[in-house]
Amino acid sequence: MSHFTTPTHQVPEFGICCRTVYGSLVQQTREALRRAGFSEALIGLSGGIDSALVATIAVAALGAEHVHGLLMPAAVSSVGSVTDARELAERLGIEARAIPIESVFATFKEALADTFSGSPEDVTEENLQARIRGTLLMALSNKFGWFVLNTGNYSESLMGYGTLHGDMVGGFAPLGQLLKTQVYELARYCNEAAALAGVRPPIPEATLSKEPSAELAPGQLDRDALGGYEEIDPLLYRCFVQGQPAEQLVAEGFSEESVRRVLSQAQRAAFKLRYEPPAAQAPRVAEAPHAGGRGPVILEMAPDDLPEEARALIYDVLYRDYGVTPDQDWLNAADGGRFFVAHDPDGQVCGVGRLMAPGSEEPEHGRQVRQLATAVQVRGQGIGTAMMEAIEAAAHTQGASRVWLKARQQAWGFYLACGYQFEGPGFSAGECMAEDGLFVSKFTGIPHKIMAKQLD
Repeated sequence: MSHFTTPTHQVPEFGICCRTVYGSLVQQTREALRRAGFSEALIGLSGGIDSALVATIAVAALGAEHVHGLLMPAAVSSVGSVTDARELAERLGIEARAIPIESVFATFKEALADTFSGSPEDVTEENLQARIRGTLLMALSNKFGWFVLNTGNYSESLMGYGTLHGDMVGGFAPLGQLLKTQVYELARYCNEAAALAGVRPPIPEATLSKEPSAELAPGQLDRDALGGYEEIDPLLYRCFVQGQPAEQLVAEGFSEESVRRVLSQAQRAAFKLRYEPPAAQAPRVAEAPHAGGRGPVILEMAPDDLPEEARALIYDVLYRDYGVTPDQDWLNAADGGRFFVAHDPDGQVCGVGRLMAPGSEEPEHGRQVRQLATAVQVRGQGIGTAMMEAIEAAAHTQGASRVWLKARQQAWGFYLACGYQFEGPGFSAGECMAEDGLFVSKFTGIPHKIMAKQLD
């Protein structure tokens, strides 16, 4: 088994990085409305954890005066679903109106009675309630010019636990790339951050502690249909986030029956994914295989989501250590790839690195590592090594057998200690050879040598 595999039967926690992840979701939600030309958001409030977190994110992104909630209780809705939703709205200071759907549901069933004669009630009637709610949300959106925020999460999407044209409606899904266990972690973070700030936590404790339920049938629980999220989320994470095959999951100790059941259901539901609304790209925790619990928490994210603290660190290091001038843009998002951002125990950014997307050198030369920078105050504490491990593990998971980079002379010792070797003149990565045998960057004029490492 590859030494890049770190067996774990739980989803890595964001931990001290919750602030960064939450801030990213807020920013992306704000930007989604701006791009669509909307200033007001509408959310279906069910009293559950997903709609509570989406509402909290929307308020942070837009302000309470620009967020509207809609309660749509049915006969099978619990009392708590209504009271918890109203309490959430009161805590957030948002407008919330209620449109009960039972009479509409009864009208639909009456209209279908002859056609459905002789057929027992089943999931059809459950989904009909979700589709009524989706219709009401879109009606208010059309009438008042409100942008509907979808409240689904990644666990539900992968398992097909959503209704087409029902609770899958909306123009943007702030939680669309978060597994259910991550939704709970961020919701608790919101409450803890509010308490530390001396304000009332936005999400009611009853919402955090209740068993998740779609409440489309009496006594219905997510656990009965999917299994517990604590069971399915680690499987979904390893398979769909990290891209590991089923046989590797079994080899790592996951139950073969659980792997087969979860992945079979995900495969049957895969067709629904094409109908999902655009989702926020959630940063994810990167694994540094040899750091254990002692290393920094490292988030992997898209270039567009890079926080300002990380951008500032890269430029600070490049200007001071590399002599790069401020007018040179080293962070062009169009270059693609993924950033890896390390956080210290206080949640502050202390290191950054970038794994580039496969380029013309792939697969012969492997994937390029760029823009590695560590804060001066943490140098010598293993931050750079942990980031390199996380980047290499990600490259290996994505199928690369080799990584390479351009190292200036001052960094040669560090990369040699990380297992990198100097490349010969046969691989110049398009650079010009200097008289002393070094390559010179066409972009910055910095002399360096190309170094590479085999991952297998």
